[in-house]
Amino acid sequence: MCRVFDAKFSIPTYFSHATNRTIAMYDVMYQEPYRLIRRTKVILLPVDGSKDSARAASVAFELAEITGARLIILHVINMGMVQHMARMSETDVDEVLEKYEENGNKLLQRYKAAAAEHGIDADLILTQGLPSERILQVADEQEAEVIVIGCRGVTGALSSAIGSTTERVVRRAKCPVLVVKRPETKKVRRRQTQRQVAKGS
Repeated sequence: MCRVFDAKFSIPTYFSHATNRTIAMYDVMYQEPYRLIRRTKVILLPVDGSKDSARAASVAFELAEITGARLIILHVINMGMVQHMARMSETDVDEVLEKYEENGNKLLQRYKAAAAEHGIDADLILTQGLPSERILQVADEQEAEVIVIGCRGVTGALSSAIGSTTERVVRRAKCPVLVVKRPETKKVRRRQTQRQVAKGS
């Protein structure tokens, strides 16, 4: 058995010479044991104010502590949402955008303060656009070696296993992506069971 790592998630998987079949569903690449984490120099943490991004932050802080890597905290203002809110409230787009920028800066400062409690001097980036596109662009521009992201954002539906932004990032990122999943509650499990029963009936 040859040990390999998943190119997207860096999760150990195994290839069987006997069956000539890989268990992982993604392309794989070999990594020397323990080298992927040790060599990490830049970590990108996209945040949006959701509970999942807060959980992702705690993982990113710990990873930055372990590796001594530079931590970049990114918040993307979704311009589609800004334009939608402007239309709904009959308000000028620039006025709505200014409010989003104000809230975005406050959010980033809170995360920077939280990182400082771990002894990490995080860099902050506030930008605009489609979140998945901007996350990928910033990752390339800053030469991020790992992206730590929450499973779902503020707009993620409870019925979704993974948010659309996170899914796009996972599929298209050039570097490993660490997706932090929210703990499954009894309420969520009950809903999943009900849906499964409904499908079977």
